[in-house]
Amino acid sequence: MNFPILYTFRRCPYAMRARMALYHAKINYEHREILLKNRPKKLYEISARLTVKEFEEKIGIFLPKEEKEDVDTVGGLVFNLLGKIPSRGEVINHESGLEFTILDADTRKIKRILVNVK
Repeated sequence: MNFPILYTFRRCPYAMRARMALYHAKINYEHREILLKNRPKKLYEISARLTVKEFEEKIGIFLPKEEKEDVDTVGGLVFNLLGKIPSRGEVINHESGLEFTILDADTRKIKRILVNVK
């Protein structure tokens, strides 16, 4: 008995998983595109979820190895510098000449950061 392709695709759990994996891969790819926005005069608006490695590659400033060992994301780096979740509008200076301004945060996490390269 021949089933229509659509019916088979809907019924097959493996095909559904593959379809969902492709969907999530597309979402993640689109999400990665907006993690870092260039602004004029060495300003960068970034997501706190941007990895430190990607951040260093894009900005061109490299952080000390000791700081990178403890954190994976830029939001984690800012949290470690301050020792708490910063409030919106708070400015954190880094010894490498970076200035982090918190654009969006709630009581549990940092969401968006403005980075000024001095």
